[in-house]
Order: sequence, then structure tokens, then C-alpha cells
Amino acid sequence: MTKEEAIEYSRNNHFQGFCECSALKNVNIKEVFKLFYKALYKKNKKILREKTNEKIIILKNMQAQRSFNQCCFS
Repeated sequence: MTKEEAIEYSRNNHFQGFCECSALKNVNIKEVFKLFYKALYKKNKKILREKTNEKIIILKNMQAQRSFNQCCFS
């Protein structure tokens, strides 16, 4: 498959992008993973933010409860 064919294939199949790489020659390996993680984050950022906010609320509640228990029931 030529580079042009690969680019067209990625466009036709709604891929996020195209990047040539070679593990054998150690070419663009880091770049491919960066692109992959960026695409993955972009696709899931709303869910990740919601889960993060849920965890923050839980931690704040735990901290408030701990502070209350230490203050009033020591």
C-alpha cells in the first residue's frame, strides 16, 4: 500500500489521522502514541471530567467528615 492509499483509506474510514512509523527503525513511535492518546482523550474528555468531578466531591466529603470527627469527637 502506498502512502497516498493509506491516507485515503484513513479518510474513508473516518480515522483521526495518519502517521508513518517504524518500530524497526525507531521512527515516529512516540508521535504515534501521542496522536493516539490525544484522539482518545478528545473522544472521552467529557466522561473523564465527570468522573474526575465525582472523585473530587467524594474526597471533599471525606475530608469534611474527617475534619468534623477530629474536631468534635476527639
